[in-house]
Amino acid sequence: MHCLNFLCPLCIVQIKLNYPAEYLHQIERSYDETPWKYTNGRPIIGITSIRFKSNFKAYGPYGKLGKYTFQSESGKIVGFLGGCGDCLDSIGVLTVNPT
Repeated sequence: MHCLNFLCPLCIVQIKLNYPAEYLHQIERSYDETPWKYTNGRPIIGITSIRFKSNFKAYGPYGKLGKYTFQSESGKIVGFLGGCGDCLDSIGVLTVNPT
C-alpha cells in the first residue's frame, strides 16, 4: 500500500514494550491531504502520522504531522481496527480498564 511510504518513508518501525509492566494506552493520529489524487482531481485525505503512548512514554510521531490531530480514549489497548482504500483512512483501538 503506497500510503505507508507517505506515513513512514522507507521504514518499518518496531516498538518493544517492557511487558507486562508497560502497555499501550493511547494513540494519536493526524490527518491531512496526501500526495495522491482521486480521479476527479480532489486530494485524498488520510492518516499522515501516528504516535503511540504507553503508560511510561510516547513513541513517535511516525510520518508527517497533518493539519488535524485526534487521540483515542485512554485505556489499556488490547486491539486495533481500521480502514483503508488508496491509503490508511482510519485507525482505532479497543481498550479495557487497566488492572
